[in-house]
Amino acid sequence: MAYLLDSKTIIVQDLNKNLNMAQINHENTLDFLELNSSGSKLIFRDKKKRLTISNIYTQSKTTLLNYCSYVQWVPLSDVVVAQNRGNLCVWYNIEDPDKVVIYNIANKGDVVGIERASGKTSVIVEDGSQNV
Repeated sequence: MAYLLDSKTIIVQDLNKNLNMAQINHENTLDFLELNSSGSKLIFRDKKKRLTISNIYTQSKTTLLNYCSYVQWVPLSDVVVAQNRGNLCVWYNIEDPDKVVIYNIANKGDVVGIERASGKTSVIVEDGSQNV
């Protein structure tokens, strides 16, 4: 489990062993955080819309994206999907954060969610009053 101790400090805790795995300090106020399904990686975003990933075991941090308006792990995977301005950014291998696939969605709208069903993952984009 990951939670905010205060607006700039994240605690990652192993509830099975009842111990703290990491304490991550950040220079700016945080507004989003999410662990991957195995609990080994944490993505978080600050109020300046900077997206960062942290390895819980090594406690290393890497900035992934600036101007991030949406981010989420693809359910039950280590794939990250994020939006910055008119781009959809996908990290298929989060172990290599420099390798990001970028799709231009400037004319399509804003990402509002991810759905995974029947072996297919879809990114839902709000285009005006409808989702596509």
